Amino acid sequence: MSSTANPEAGVIGPADARHAGLSTLLAALAASTILLLLSMPLAGVALAVVAVLAASFLFFDPLLYLAVFLLPLAPMVELESFPIHDWASFSRLLIFAGVFTRRLLDREPLGPWLWKGRFQKWMLLYVAVTVISAAVVNPLGGEAERSLMRLASYVLFYYAVTAWVKRPEQLRKIIMALLASTIAVCLPAFLQVASGSFGSWFHALYSNQSDEIPQWTGRVSSVFLGVNFLAGYLNMVLPLALAIQSLTEDTGLRVAARICFFLGVITLVLTQSRGAYIAFLAMLWVAFRTVLRSRRARLKFMPGFMLALIIGAAIAYAANQQVGDAGIAAPTTAERFTSLDEATLERLQIYGAAWEMFLGSPAMGIGYGNFRTHFNPMNGDSVSDFWDAHSLYLKVLSETGGVGFLCFFAMIGAVMVLAHKRWKGSVRGVERILALAVLGAVTTVLVQGLVESLTDLPQFGSLLWLLFALLMVAGGAGWPAPVLREQSDTGGPDRRMAQPAARFLQI
Repeated sequence: MSSTANPEAGVIGPADARHAGLSTLLAALAASTILLLLSMPLAGVALAVVAVLAASFLFFDPLLYLAVFLLPLAPMVELESFPIHDWASFSRLLIFAGVFTRRLLDREPLGPWLWKGRFQKWMLLYVAVTVISAAVVNPLGGEAERSLMRLASYVLFYYAVTAWVKRPEQLRKIIMALLASTIAVCLPAFLQVASGSFGSWFHALYSNQSDEIPQWTGRVSSVFLGVNFLAGYLNMVLPLALAIQSLTEDTGLRVAARICFFLGVITLVLTQSRGAYIAFLAMLWVAFRTVLRSRRARLKFMPGFMLALIIGAAIAYAANQQVGDAGIAAPTTAERFTSLDEATLERLQIYGAAWEMFLGSPAMGIGYGNFRTHFNPMNGDSVSDFWDAHSLYLKVLSETGGVGFLCFFAMIGAVMVLAHKRWKGSVRGVERILALAVLGAVTTVLVQGLVESLTDLPQFGSLLWLLFALLMVAGGAGWPAPVLREQSDTGGPDRRMAQPAARFLQI
């Protein structure tokens, strides 16, 4: 059998024998890496870097699915003599490096891939502004370096996915990995409620960030360091799950989406995040204007949704009662939604400081990623737990000025316009699903962004740019149009297809 390359598959053939050999090689590399990490950390890191680069260069699909599944995990790992602690962001940079090298050696054109479309142009302009604001207009500091690395990892992961994913089954498996990952994220949250604490495993996961672990007050965070981080992440996945369970005929994806949505809603309620609740309601408004527009669709959706809300509310009430019985000082659910608690008053102080930063440098801001650096000297210890600017709008405005604000929201506007066009004009189910997912997810980002700023969080930013990439991939010119049988038994077009990936293309 000849060894020919298959451009559609994006892998190096012939296929079965070579693919099996590659799988064995990478498995051996992974095992060797684990052993070296236990004995010689730096040698293990070097081997891991080589393995990721090789797998991404060869378009070894399991690596991509694993990267998507592990998106919620981003602990800081410290190794002696190794300067990078954010391994999650570093791994996405490596994936892009492998993909980019492959494209160069295959002599594929870079212009259409990097610069085509309004969204990508605004995205690259925004990246340029962040670099200029952080390293040219202002002195480059440690916080800015960290934030720039994370932003670069989001954008380059976006490009890696758009270059890698060329077949329907790849897209299907990525989405399945994301749904499975979100289901897995919900389970530790339930464990936290059952144990009445974040859990010893949580403290072990963030052992080198123990000073940032909040007190347990009955609000779950799962594998995320902050409660609102989990809520924001769930708000971006739930629109995708809702779109899939409403539109696809792929049985496997539909079942996974229903489980993900049901457990995700329960977990979202358990976070007791006010901003996330309002953002979720805004997403539901989008859904009721699109996929849940008909009375039949709403009647089908509401029973499971209401059951999830009731279960979540009952568990949250029990968790709050447990906290009160333990004598832990924490505002009740009623107080959180009816009064100005300490966290709300602190945010007002943060907003004022952010606005002063913008007024001090209105064009290019104080430097991307520099909010904390400037905020601490301004306020000392008067605000004990601020995390960040607590407003997406004020963060962008204060750090990158009016120029960065324009570029960022022009980028967001461009992807929203594109998603709306795909929803209104596409005949492919996969495009409509991803269009609705992006419309819903970005809506939650914009609404929750009024009181939260989560884009600097590796899990949050990487998921947002992944959704952007999947939207672009779903609208690629090389995708097949749906193939329908002429008539079904009921006299209308039969949209059922044999293969899961083919059914996923259907409306």
